[in-house]
Amino acid sequence: MKKMLLLFLLMTVANSYSLDWKYHTNPNGMMIKSILSYDENLIFAGTDPWLKTSNKKSGIIKSTDGGLTWNQIDNAFLKNTVCSFLLKDRNNNIWAIIDESKIYKSSDLGETWVLKGEGFKSLEKMIEANNGNFIVVGSTDFLLSKDGGETWEHLVEGFLYIFDIAKTSNGDIFILPNENGIWKSTDNGESFFDFTQETLYDKNARVIFVDNSDNLWVSTWNAIYFSSDNGITWESRMNGLESNYKPKGKCYAQDPISGDVVLGTYGSVLQKFDIENNKWVNYSNNFPCRTVYALSFDNKGNLYVGDYASGIFISQDGGLNWLYPNTNVGTKIVTQLFNYNDRLFIGNYDGSVYELKDEEVSSKPIRFATPIAGNVMSIYYTKNGSLFISIYSDDFYRSSDYGKTWEKLYNIYNFRPYTYTEKQDTIFAGAGLSSNVKGIFFSTDDGTTWNNENSNISNHDIRILKKNHDEQMIAGTSKGVFIKNAITHTWDETSFPKRAPFDIVTNSVGDIFVGYHNNDYTSIYKSDNNGLTVSEITLPIIIKKMIVIDNESSSMMDDVILAADSSWYIISDSKINTSYESFPAPQNGLTIWSLTYNKSRNSIFAGYFYGLYELNLNTTSVNLRNPILNTFAIFPNPATEYIEIAVDVNPTVNRRVDEGAEIKIFNTLGECVMTAPTALPSTGSGSGNFRIDVSHLPRGLYYVRIGNRTQMFVKM
Repeated sequence: MKKMLLLFLLMTVANSYSLDWKYHTNPNGMMIKSILSYDENLIFAGTDPWLKTSNKKSGIIKSTDGGLTWNQIDNAFLKNTVCSFLLKDRNNNIWAIIDESKIYKSSDLGETWVLKGEGFKSLEKMIEANNGNFIVVGSTDFLLSKDGGETWEHLVEGFLYIFDIAKTSNGDIFILPNENGIWKSTDNGESFFDFTQETLYDKNARVIFVDNSDNLWVSTWNAIYFSSDNGITWESRMNGLESNYKPKGKCYAQDPISGDVVLGTYGSVLQKFDIENNKWVNYSNNFPCRTVYALSFDNKGNLYVGDYASGIFISQDGGLNWLYPNTNVGTKIVTQLFNYNDRLFIGNYDGSVYELKDEEVSSKPIRFATPIAGNVMSIYYTKNGSLFISIYSDDFYRSSDYGKTWEKLYNIYNFRPYTYTEKQDTIFAGAGLSSNVKGIFFSTDDGTTWNNENSNISNHDIRILKKNHDEQMIAGTSKGVFIKNAITHTWDETSFPKRAPFDIVTNSVGDIFVGYHNNDYTSIYKSDNNGLTVSEITLPIIIKKMIVIDNESSSMMDDVILAADSSWYIISDSKINTSYESFPAPQNGLTIWSLTYNKSRNSIFAGYFYGLYELNLNTTSVNLRNPILNTFAIFPNPATEYIEIAVDVNPTVNRRVDEGAEIKIFNTLGECVMTAPTALPSTGSGSGNFRIDVSHLPRGLYYVRIGNRTQMFVKM
């Protein structure tokens, strides 16, 4: 094996390429924390900016046309903030909880805002008592104001966390302290006493809702309870929910016209309670969201739904149809990009699929009729016009009418494809990474039936399926790279390392490039003889994705593009051992998920966390900027027992960026599952990195936030 080591220095490089990244805004892409329906036209929504975008619009957004169009409230104090709760008081003032630590008030429909309290730690929800008192609760603060929000005093001490608060029409106020049942106030929030009944002991109540008839609804981790006598007696209200994914209630709202109580859950489900049959039924059979964070009806019965990382959806007909207004203030996590004859398909973390049309992303998702909880794991569009998608937490689906209808595909092998390719009239699918079944499967009837190839790599996790310039199939597996022999139809071993690659690309002359992750660097191997011999280059950075720009499609002459989170690299003329150039990613602090090239536009498209970016190669010129270094890295990633966080040092003041800030870890539902100070360095690392024990966390995707910066890691 021939090994070449090149040190890539992060410095200004004079070359023929410049940066002209264009940011494409996917519709609705943001986390909606709260929705306030002021009337049928005026709607406010609070957002969370840790889902970062290039334009960094966040805070509070406002609609004056019933949610069809949205604009950010132009207030310097509210930009780039978290607005977790909105309240309309009896005098039509609007109150907002900002960054969990400040309370703002607006008396002119959101045009101007006045700070009414600050310096708190973790505020979450707020109500107005019948006498005008204001009560605010959170994980550590429990506040009362008796003078309209001018001053605040702390109430009951000792509660670890107050999850929710609600008020009945007669003035009774209920709170849900962590593991302390239900507490009640009959004096407008000035004092509280334990009001937990036997039915709710040790039930860990999380959400409480009071409907228009003063009935109480309480959600625990795994059940829903109902009281019609002001909390004295309780009965279970789980009929119809047992078979649903995570049936616990996330939030409630009541239709002022029909009186229906609507429940939003963690699992792509909207339910309403059927009083006549005493059971929950689907509110909508084509609800497009993933996890409901906020529900609000206006006075005409229109329902506004705020979703995790997907935005705002509106139904004006009881859930039969949904509007997808373009908020223009955010974007989704782009998990997959697939280019077919220059039709660019975009798969998102919430299970939706879009297509890039003309200059912007289509305003309506392709996949909306079959809501699925889970990120788009793969997209494939066949030459016969069938569109396949695989969902990480579910199965795989096919559409033969360009996404109007979808069918779930079943097979006797119970495999879930992770990667696809096509040769002549046969579709090949690789399974294993997210499926208990491994190997390669094929279909000759456009995916209706599947057969097991039963080859010599059937026991391998199939991560990547590609074809070279001679239409030979290449498989990247958990045990190395294999090439299918055109004569014997078996898979031949290659000289590439015998472990799982992160990506494989080929060019028009038959060169194969295979990328491997190491502890803190990347190895790229090249072979010009189908893997018989290989040469290696190492880069002191973790590369995530690779593409090749062939000389037939661009002036960039067979360049290999290597994309990392913070910097990109070019290996010119596909020569692994001659030249390189580097340039910064389109935005600092993002995580790249997917990469493709579109010939008709002569553009590279990059799917980021969060954003879709386009680099048009027709506009390249000189004068690159330095790579952006103000970020942090997480390793190992994926992690099993711990993660280490490497934070940049500011040489001017000789301290790490965000030193002293808390490190918070969030799950995919936006819930903070762990908090750690940055005071302790990584043991024995010698680098000052911070090590955090994550062995107790369940497997899944997590986000680490330090200050105003966020990075992702996977817990295995």
